[in-house]
Amino acid sequence: MTCMDSLNFDGITTFQQALLLIHSECGLDLPVCVLNAPLFDHDEAFIQYILENCGEFFAFGDDFGGSSLLNLFNTVDTRMATQVKETAKEDLLTFQLLNNPVQNELRYRIKATNADLLNVSLIHINGQVVKKELKQIQSGDQLMMMDISDIQPGAYILHFGSSKLSKSFKVIKL
Repeated sequence: MTCMDSLNFDGITTFQQALLLIHSECGLDLPVCVLNAPLFDHDEAFIQYILENCGEFFAFGDDFGGSSLLNLFNTVDTRMATQVKETAKEDLLTFQLLNNPVQNELRYRIKATNADLLNVSLIHINGQVVKKELKQIQSGDQLMMMDISDIQPGAYILHFGSSKLSKSFKVIKL
């Protein structure tokens, strides 16, 4: 069991609170600009602060591409999210973001045991829906993509919604 596995996050723990807890309990090395950030009530405001104030320190250790921070966010977010469990096992639907941050092509993997319609939305952190697609998914493992080459750089939410459940990921467009 890793140190992070021993920590308890609940549905109201923000990403900033989770980062600071992992820093204090597990020794995660964080940039000074993250450690000295004001406390935010919402993840979107914290991510925006990092984008505006931390510049090249948007990552951990020697990785300054931002992937470490966003992958950790999505890991923590998954741990904190309420697990939606359907009574029938055939309703299983999972999502995995494959690249983050992203430049032109946002790639993700969907695993489903049944065919379903999936709404995929890219939402700017200000709440504006900038891209929306309806995808027909089949049972099995599927790799999918969304062309975001025409979208401005910034922080976004990638939201998946189906008849069974919904899931969101934070995404940074470079």
